[in-house]
Formats: sequence, structure tokens, C-alpha cells
Amino acid sequence: MNVTNVGRIAYFAGLTDGEGYIQLMDDGKGYIKLAVRISLTDGAEVLDEMQELWGGSLHIRNRPGMRPYTEWLIYTKQAETCLRELLPFLKIKREEANLALKYRDMQNSWGRKLIGSSERKKRAEIEKRLKQLHNPT
Repeated sequence: MNVTNVGRIAYFAGLTDGEGYIQLMDDGKGYIKLAVRISLTDGAEVLDEMQELWGGSLHIRNRPGMRPYTEWLIYTKQAETCLRELLPFLKIKREEANLALKYRDMQNSWGRKLIGSSERKKRAEIEKRLKQLHNPT
């Protein structure tokens, strides 16, 4: 990775720390997928750059009573690649990223095979901890 890319990745990591959301979500078919999202009301061209680098999709959202905003969404393998590249620079979201990547490593090692109760328990603990980080009491 050249110096220019390192600077861009560090900048994107800062943006993710401040505006990002890392989650494990049920796809409705019993599969948990990794998702990373960032929403911005201003400066959406930065999200274009992130999309160029890692993929994903961009959506313009218009919600009643709110300013329109642009949302970048990235899932599963692309999200995993993104987080692995951002991880060395993350500060605030580092634990969330580590948990999400640990979960993905577990998924990758098992594939779509049925998992045992021990594996289910480990995954449930990661999901619970990630939710706690999102909603501290």
C-alpha cells in the first residue's frame, strides 16, 4: 500500500469511527451477515470514494423532519475486506470491528454447514457484545 492509499484509508477509518455503524444482521433466511454503513448529510463524495474502493451501494434517504442524507452500505465479504483494511487505523470502532471480523472468521471456517451448540454459543456472545457496544447502559 503506497503512502497516498495509507492516508486515504486512515481518513476513511476516522470517518468510520465518527459516522460508521458496524453490525451483524439477520438476512431473514437464518444467515447472519456483516454490514457496515455510513450516513452523511454533507460531503457525500467521500462515500463515492469508499464505494469505488470497497464496493457496496449508495442511497439517498429522505426522511420526514430530517435533512436528506446519503448512506453507503456494504455487506459480508466486501465489508470484511473493508474492516480488515481500516482496522489498523480505527480507534473508537476498533472493538466492534474486531468482534465483527472474529464472527466472520467463524463463519468462514464453518461455511454453511450446521454448527453445534458450542459454536452457536460463541457466536451469540459476539452478537450480544456488539449490541452492548451500540447501546451502552
